[in-house]
Amino acid sequence: MERLDDVDNLPTLPHIFTLLMGMIESDGSSAADLARIISSDQSLTARVLKFANSPLFRGRDRIENVAKAVVRLGFDEVKAIALTAMVYDGLFRQSPGAYFNRAQFWKHSALVAHATSELVTQFSMHAFTPVAFVAGLLHDIGIVVLDRFFPDRFSSLIRRIDGRRELLEQAEEAGEYPPHASIGAYLLHRWLLPQTVWQAVCGHHSCRDGRLSCTPLAGVILLADLVVRRCKIPFYVSEPMPDSMKHAKIVLAALQKTQAGSRGFSMEEFARSFAACVPVHLEKLRELVG
Repeated sequence: MERLDDVDNLPTLPHIFTLLMGMIESDGSSAADLARIISSDQSLTARVLKFANSPLFRGRDRIENVAKAVVRLGFDEVKAIALTAMVYDGLFRQSPGAYFNRAQFWKHSALVAHATSELVTQFSMHAFTPVAFVAGLLHDIGIVVLDRFFPDRFSSLIRRIDGRRELLEQAEEAGEYPPHASIGAYLLHRWLLPQTVWQAVCGHHSCRDGRLSCTPLAGVILLADLVVRRCKIPFYVSEPMPDSMKHAKIVLAALQKTQAGSRGFSMEEFARSFAACVPVHLEKLRELVG
């Protein structure tokens, strides 16, 4: 990561993101804490209130403060809105010269966040509940770093995998390009995000063969990623579809050794259920970020 150390303007997230993550990790956090932190930022408050008053959620009365938005939408929904808005504004907006379609990449990342959160709940992996959404949201953040700071090398990589119809991680494993998962983990570590988050981001592709040595959350992120790809929303439009069920069975078998809640889980059933919810998730994204 020596070359990254030499980059002076690596992306940063606002201080309120750190405050929000600290609150989420705290066992004693409450809806009032969430409302207080969001209300301290005018821009974020406006986003949450606009969303709460959108046709998706609007009730009889107009919501005029964040506390009431939390009551109407729920703690988890408002938390997801706030994290999504901050990450999108700071990292995912299409920038001049970006080689690939960040709008497509954003859809993929946001859906993986929702799928990761849902899988953690289904598997009763309560220790990971606070960080599951943000870990899924940022699982491929290393790709944004490559695109933004090493555009020539990244465009070469995308052209290569387009031409050969191979997956990004397959090209990386061949040893010709730096692994985006490691780059993402490095950035998240610099941001002082929880160790469980950057470890999971670092290992979410390497656990494809069933190795979950870093954290079981890495396996959950990979399952979520495979589900979203199966919904035909990969990180770039022409990405080939992996054999999702083959890899899912391997990862799921590894998870079932230590995560009792994952036993008896049907990947096929979850994939169908999640696919049915994708239009709703995408409509919420459009309402939030335009």
